[in-house]
Amino acid sequence: MTLHTLLTELRSTASLKEKEAIVATYKHHELVKRYLYLTLSPKVLFYTTSTPKQGTVFSCKSDKWLVDTLADIADEKIRGAALAKYLHDVACVTSAEDYEVFSCAIEKDLRCNVGATIVNEVWPKLIEEHPYMGAKSDTADNRVGSLEGKLSQLRKDGKARFKDTESKIVPIAQEG
Repeated sequence: MTLHTLLTELRSTASLKEKEAIVATYKHHELVKRYLYLTLSPKVLFYTTSTPKQGTVFSCKSDKWLVDTLADIADEKIRGAALAKYLHDVACVTSAEDYEVFSCAIEKDLRCNVGATIVNEVWPKLIEEHPYMGAKSDTADNRVGSLEGKLSQLRKDGKARFKDTESKIVPIAQEG
């Protein structure tokens, strides 16, 4: 089993149910779970958006080596100019299949229409879902109380947000 085989299987079908079944067949493979987490999790950042073009292949690396390398980059053990040189070296020493697996992870796109929803069906709560942090609409039910001429609203994340009751302008907006 290689990670490239998994990506090829996922790209061969358009059905989301079949893709979920394919991922479910790898449920007990810790390496696949770790790769999908590193690739799809919004919390994991590689601090680069592209990979260099592949050069001459000198040797073939293992899938474990690729996943460990991705983890090292995500943990910022390699960064800046050293990261750019390291990515160039990786592009030179991996096979075309391994390079494709590696570049899919760095670019955070498996290129097979598999996202957090399908992965979370197989491994519940593996990929974090970030809630919408905007305010709820201004209704009497959402008002918490008044503080010296100000009303507060409960946001969807449970925090209170205040606005001035005397002005017509409502400064409640989504914070990003």
